[in-house]
Amino acid sequence: MVSEGSIAGRSAVRTITGELVEFIARETGLDKKIILMVLKAEEDFLMLQISKSLGSDQP
Repeated sequence: MVSEGSIAGRSAVRTITGELVEFIARETGLDKKIILMVLKAEEDFLMLQISKSLGSDQP
C-alpha cells in the first residue's frame, strides 16, 4: 500500500485528479481550470468537516 504522504502517493493522487479532470471536462464541456477550482473547494470543505467532527478548531 502506498501512503498518501509518499512521493509515489502524491504522484498517484495527481494522476487520479488529472484523469478525473479530463473525464469531467470531456463529459460536461466545462473548462479544466473551473473543474480544478471546484474540486479544490470540495476538498477544503471536506477537510473542514472532518476537522469539525474531530473537535479540532483548525482546518
